[in-house]
Amino acid sequence: MSFSTDIALWVRAARAARGLTQRDLAARSTIDQSHISRIEKGLDARISTLSAVVNAMGGELMVIPSDLAPTVRALLNERYSQASPFAEREKQSAVDAIAGFADADDEEDEDVTHQSGFQP
Repeated sequence: MSFSTDIALWVRAARAARGLTQRDLAARSTIDQSHISRIEKGLDARISTLSAVVNAMGGELMVIPSDLAPTVRALLNERYSQASPFAEREKQSAVDAIAGFADADDEEDEDVTHQSGFQP
């Protein structure tokens, strides 16, 4: 799967897990419904847009360096080890997203590093 496809699947799943329609999510964010549809089709994955969508669902968009991903996964597993079934789905979604981002190929990683100015 591509980076855009991973994000599209995560946004769709996170929205559905919260019982939100695309229109509901648009009303909570600064992003119109047609743009949310494009994100969910894997057609747009701008950081600023994703941040607005994630914030509207009560989350926070973070970039986690690949070398820290195992530690973050362990913390998520520990945090949600005795949580509700809904929290378990949320945790699995977060762990899957981290795994997808950490497994992105080196070319994409270099592009993101260059664009963001982040230096590990």
